[in-house]
Amino acid sequence: MFFSLQHWRVKLLLHALSAMKASPHIAFVRCIDRPHSAAAVAAAEAAAAAAEAAAAAEAAAAAAAAAAAGDAAADSDAATGRQINTTTTAAAAAAAAKAAAAAAAKAASSASTPSASTAAAAASTAAATATGAAAAGYTNLSGQCGVWQSHTMLQQQQQQQQQQQQQQQQQKGNPIDRELLLRRLQIEQQQTAAAAKEKRVRAQEAAAAALAAAKDAAAAAAAAAAAKDAAAAAAAAAEGNRNAAAAAEKTAAAAAVAAAEATTTTTTTTTPTAAAAAATEAATAAAARAAAALEKQLLLLQHQEQQQQQQQQKQQQQQQQEQQQR
Repeated sequence: MFFSLQHWRVKLLLHALSAMKASPHIAFVRCIDRPHSAAAVAAAEAAAAAAEAAAAAEAAAAAAAAAAAGDAAADSDAATGRQINTTTTAAAAAAAAKAAAAAAAKAASSASTPSASTAAAAASTAAATATGAAAAGYTNLSGQCGVWQSHTMLQQQQQQQQQQQQQQQQQKGNPIDRELLLRRLQIEQQQTAAAAKEKRVRAQEAAAAALAAAKDAAAAAAAAAAAKDAAAAAAAAAEGNRNAAAAAEKTAAAAAVAAAEATTTTTTTTTPTAAAAAATEAATAAAARAAAALEKQLLLLQHQEQQQQQQQQKQQQQQQQEQQQR
């Protein structure tokens, strides 16, 4: 007994399947070589005759089905020159196998030599295998040799091979894909870190610029406050000078009045006295000094106002330059 695709019967069967334009499948073969003893030959022939007799019962139905449906079994008969029954049902195959097993058992009981009993046992085993195959739903394709065609074993094997190849390719490609993914992740992380760093730098620069602007604004406010204080002091000084000038004018007027009174009350002399003249001169000098001080205060106020305007213009120019730089 053997399982081989190199057997001539198997090759013949595969050629027949190719002639029928059917997809080749894996064929499970269980054959018994021709025995040497006469008893074994008789037992094998009896088993083969029983199988052929069982198959002949279905030959007419097989021929009718092949003729009506255009089954490819008729072409295989012409191609192989052998009887191939492709329409045997599982029940018919089981009945034929049981008949073959009974014939083999009778041959084994009538045989007297060990070789004959061995051949009969082999025939019985083959019949039992045929019975199991028929029960499993396989189709008996040969009456001389126990050959059963699997359903789609070759296609399944091809699919499995393709899946294995795909898995191997994926496994081969996976390391490269992983390396590429790792590199991409590293690049993305570096880019993210660089972007975050740039954002931090920009935020720091903006904060520094805002702080500098705040300092400049505070300095400008302090300068404006100082200018206001100076202006207020100058205004107060000017007001004091004005008051002093007014007082001097009043003093001069009083002196003039006193001098006039002195001139009117004195009847003995026709010219003003020396005291009145001195008072008049003193009043005139005081008025002149008050006027000069007032002019000085006015000039100082004008100068301070000009300085304040210049400082304000400078601050505005600096702010405009900073805004343009931003």
